[in-house]
Amino acid sequence: AVKETSLGMFSLSGYCSCAECSGGFGITFSGTVPQPQHTIAADLNILPLGTRVRIGDIIYTVEDKGSAVQGKMIDIYYADHASAAAHGRTQAEVFLIQ
Repeated sequence: AVKETSLGMFSLSGYCSCAECSGGFGITFSGTVPQPQHTIAADLNILPLGTRVRIGDIIYTVEDKGSAVQGKMIDIYYADHASAAAHGRTQAEVFLIQ
């Protein structure tokens, strides 16, 4: 059975592969190609690469980091900039999947 542990409230934002969001690299810090509804960037001191978390109904995997992603923050990958910008900054409870 899947075990979930609440990690509390995190600040969420969206990003994409564009130059403005990620320098146009198109590849994550872990070397994967980012996927919508899968890839997130996190503070690797809090959520190491490969960590799986549930936010709402979606299970994400930490595959990236960002210079502005510090502490209890998560950046959610979107397929395009409009979707990432539309996410804005929100708060949500994050659950660790074990």
